[in-house]
Amino acid sequence: SDKTDASLKDYTSLKNTIIDFENEVNSNLMVNDIFDEVWCEDFESWLRKKRKKGSITDGLLGNRTIKKRFACLKHFARKLKRHHIQIDDPSPLFEHHVSVQRTVIDTMKIEEVNELYRFNPKSKKLERVRDLWVFACHTGLRWEDLVRIRKKHCRPHKNGFLLKKIPHKARNEEEPKAFRVPMTDTALEIFKKYNYCLDLITQQKANMYIKELLTSTGIFEEETDKLSKKSGMLLKRREYFSFHDARRTFITNLINNNVSMNNVMSMTGHKLVRTLQTYIDPDVDVDMSHTNILDRIK
Repeated sequence: SDKTDASLKDYTSLKNTIIDFENEVNSNLMVNDIFDEVWCEDFESWLRKKRKKGSITDGLLGNRTIKKRFACLKHFARKLKRHHIQIDDPSPLFEHHVSVQRTVIDTMKIEEVNELYRFNPKSKKLERVRDLWVFACHTGLRWEDLVRIRKKHCRPHKNGFLLKKIPHKARNEEEPKAFRVPMTDTALEIFKKYNYCLDLITQQKANMYIKELLTSTGIFEEETDKLSKKSGMLLKRREYFSFHDARRTFITNLINNNVSMNNVMSMTGHKLVRTLQTYIDPDVDVDMSHTNILDRIK
């Protein structure tokens, strides 16, 4: 009950993985088995292989997903110790590390968001995804929050409006922290345009359409340092963006324009600075005053 949907999904995936593992090795996994160095190495190797027909999981996991599986096992071991349950020395499990390459971060400069908002798409679907993207660049909302905000969440505050809501991700926490985002003129314009409801398309379609939109503009053709899994060629920026990069864009532009970490965290709902820092693109170089940064986009 104290886990988010994402965490519960990870634990369910681990459970299914263990069921497949037991079936393939034809043996029941005992608690103390996971505290053996050789077992950890064998389990990691097995996770990388394709599963047999009839399995629950597919296998062929990458480093990032494998690291999640081991993180769940380590959390399980800590729970056992906290409840004073007799177990073998868990050190081999905790000392087993899976290296994960740093995720390529790509964000838009303020001028680029500005140019994109001025761009006139040829279809309604691309117009909608353009507006959703720009709104997210102005507010930093996760997708699951963007589609759930309504007029009641936008309240008068001083000389403008404040968007305030408990993040959907934190709804089951004992003391959830609400995000508090000052609404820019552009964000308000978009919010009103769709009658205060941005639940317009699915996230899957948004990720697909944003690439189509950026391709049609012809202004995001630079190559990234990320390779395409299909072609092996370097991806262009327009190919790499996903909708969550709008949140990274929001955070990066504020931080790089001297808005304090505390202020940004109050807008994003983050509780830990180290979590916020994973969103920041260090390669973006913006030189302008932080006063009314985002409201310049018209």
